[in-house]
Amino acid sequence: MTHLNLQQVVEHDYCVGCGLCMAQSKKGRMFETVKGTYIPDLAALTKSEIESAENFCPFAKASDIEDVVASKVFKVNNLRYLEGLGYYHKTYAGYAIEGKFREQGSSAGLVNWLCSKLLRDGYIDTIIHVKEDTSSNNKMYSYQESSDIESLQSGAKSKYYPVELSEVVKALLSQPSKKVAIVGLPCFIKALRAYEEDNLQLKEQIKFHIGIVCGHLKSKNYAKFLGWQAGIEPNNLKLIDFRTKLKKSPASRYGFTAIPRVGSEDSWIIKPMSEVVGGNWGHGVFKLTACEYCDDIMAETSDIVFGDAWLPEFVGDSGGTNIINSRSPFLSNLLQDGDDKGLIKLQELTPKRVLDSQRSGLRHRREGLSYRSGRDEALGKPFPKKRTKPNSHQLNIVRKTTYEYRELIRQTSHKSFLLAADHRDLSISLSMLKPIIESYSKISRVNLIQRIIAKAKKVLTKLVQRNSN
Repeated sequence: MTHLNLQQVVEHDYCVGCGLCMAQSKKGRMFETVKGTYIPDLAALTKSEIESAENFCPFAKASDIEDVVASKVFKVNNLRYLEGLGYYHKTYAGYAIEGKFREQGSSAGLVNWLCSKLLRDGYIDTIIHVKEDTSSNNKMYSYQESSDIESLQSGAKSKYYPVELSEVVKALLSQPSKKVAIVGLPCFIKALRAYEEDNLQLKEQIKFHIGIVCGHLKSKNYAKFLGWQAGIEPNNLKLIDFRTKLKKSPASRYGFTAIPRVGSEDSWIIKPMSEVVGGNWGHGVFKLTACEYCDDIMAETSDIVFGDAWLPEFVGDSGGTNIINSRSPFLSNLLQDGDDKGLIKLQELTPKRVLDSQRSGLRHRREGLSYRSGRDEALGKPFPKKRTKPNSHQLNIVRKTTYEYRELIRQTSHKSFLLAADHRDLSISLSMLKPIIESYSKISRVNLIQRIIAKAKKVLTKLVQRNSN
């Protein structure tokens, strides 16, 4: 079964918590689960609202796949297409030079630099992005508006934390003359594009959709888990800066900063991600179930997408480097103008090279999804409709075991944290997770060796063929 209605999306834990189904409801709102994720109050929706929401929910049966949504937007510009990357106009690596954009960014500061350019030059009135939520003790971050550069800068950096769009979209619709750019993850941008087909006012208001390359979404408990390992108990934790740059370290070796509710900046704790359980992104701790059934990491429906340049030639720079795929000739020209004026630094990359920077994530979302959906299909378990078909990739036992261990780590992280929180004992969670991660690491080493051997065989075959000719 691959076609889910909205109720089934929520019941089977495939809701990513984007909140757009609630944006159309005056009474409806999003609820937080004990797991630290958002789900909608479907009882507040009318029958027609539910039917409408199934057209834009990223994981519901009636919503179009990414290729269909993207083709409606980008084919008019005759853009080229590469599987995994999506449509593209210009592809780059680069970083901001102007001001403190790079210093204050997770990577190279180009997302905020572009947003500031759009604001300063009057193309938009405000940016909708994720910032620290100072109005609530229950959440660290939320979607908010920034209408000036100072406010924009306060929202720099990636937040590995759940957020939802319902309230900010409702507020936007109440101001029909306001023009905005919105920064979001692939599933959020896709849902917005589809929602705009039903709401032409919103389509007119959102001038630019700025995407962020996505590994996966985390629950709120991930922030608490990191803070706890830094010595701050969950109830005493105010904030986590998930991407703290470590001086004299490569870009891939970053840390996090845990900030307690009480105390000066001297009480803030910085720890390298490599020193904590869950710091390795590939382990997928506290990952949402929905992320295991998404095959878009490159925000294929966005006008432009930014990510980390995880490539050998760039990771050594601790300042960080972005990869960029612009699908908008207009935005490509803005970037090129910034490069010409020395405000940013751009280096053209081939589309394939941009995609290479995210190969691990793409493999998990395509090859891995093929395995997961195939397994679910054999068990008669419902799962969302996606481009990647069940069992479309042939995997050996090592690859299958790798994906099973990742799923076990994901599930155990959620369950073990709740047990640890109930007993106020972090060691409960750590003792449950560490043995599984250690076993996974052994499998991963075997998998890496197999990939190296397979790659060496391909190179050798090509050399033999070349010499024989």
